Order: sequence, then C-alpha cells, then structure tokens
Amino acid sequence: MLAEAQGKIGAAIREYEIFKPYATVDEALLVDQRIHELTDRRQRFIRSQRKQLTIGAILLSVGLASVAGGSALAGLYVAGDEDDRKAHKAYLGGGGVLVIYGVLVTFGGAIPLAMGVKARRKLEGLALGPTRLRWTGGASFMLRF
Repeated sequence: MLAEAQGKIGAAIREYEIFKPYATVDEALLVDQRIHELTDRRQRFIRSQRKQLTIGAILLSVGLASVAGGSALAGLYVAGDEDDRKAHKAYLGGGGVLVIYGVLVTFGGAIPLAMGVKARRKLEGLALGPTRLRWTGGASFMLRF
C-alpha cells in the first residue's frame, strides 16, 4: 500500500502479488481489485506515453524534411548562374521560409518526445493524484482509494 501511495505502480503491483498468497479471503479480493485497477492505470499511462512519442517523431520528421527541402531550394538558387538567379528568385525566399518552418516544427516535435521519454522514466514513480496516504495521529496512517 505504501508503494501505491508513493505512486510506484509497478512496485505496488509486485508487492500486492507477493502479499496475495498470505492474505485472507477478504484481503485477497481487495488485493485482486487493487492489482486490476493499477494494471489498468499503468496501461492507460503507457498508451498516452506512446502517443506522445508518436506525435513527437512525426513532427520531428516533418520538421527535418522541411529543413532539407528548404536547403535544397536555396541550393538550387545558389548553384544557378546569374540568369537563373533572376528567374528563380522565389527559390531563395521559399527555401528560407521552409528552413525556418522546419526548425520551428523540429523543436516543437522535440517537446513531446522529451516529455514521453521523461514520462517513461518516471513510470515507476507515477503520481496517483492528491495525497493518498494520510497521517491520522500516533502511529496510524490511512490510505484513501
């Protein structure tokens, strides 16, 4: 119960499973319920974290592709002779816009990626909400479900 109160979902599930063979019938029912709820909570968290990683990867890919495309357009402008540069002046402007857009999208994609990785690292320490372990006085504590 302490691991659950601290938000350590994986540790709480393991501790409940270790305790289960020693539990009474009523305690075993409660343990089964807690294991089921914690497993569901962990699965929802993992799905959310995967979405963050997917969105971040897509944005990062789009951003890097835009930077490459903008660089290619600017390269076409620079590689041309004087007549080509006059005729294709829009290549330089368009390439610049694409590079700026690509850099912004790349940095924007890095945010959900970083959050997803950070969340994955904290999976064992996931907070379960407001304080669930309360001191009731003396040597007793109450755990709210």
